[in-house]
Amino acid sequence: MAKNKSKRKQNVPTTLEYSEEGVSIYGQVLKPLGSCRFKVSCSDSIIRVCKARGSFHRRVWINESDIVLLVFREGEPNKGDIVRKYLPYEVKVLRDSKEIPENFNREETVTNFEFETI
Repeated sequence: MAKNKSKRKQNVPTTLEYSEEGVSIYGQVLKPLGSCRFKVSCSDSIIRVCKARGSFHRRVWINESDIVLLVFREGEPNKGDIVRKYLPYEVKVLRDSKEIPENFNREETVTNFEFETI
């Protein structure tokens, strides 16, 4: 290990960031595309291709079905940048304060279905 390597601060409390009207929006990651790009289903029912910002590289792992905050790109309405990944307890706070709906892109399970006989 390098002798003069500085350490990052860990366990620093963060404040909860909310979406700003017209600037940012909430989304749920549908699929990683590679090169820090993700397919994200946004709360306005549009699927966008978003890129994780530079400080997330190798520090914040974004998986499928994670709730994220993204900022729109200027001139490109179908693209955005992921600026925040919400942890499970933060998602609960957002749902309790009605920022995101209760059923925001959750997996829907169908219980009453029948297989046809062949």
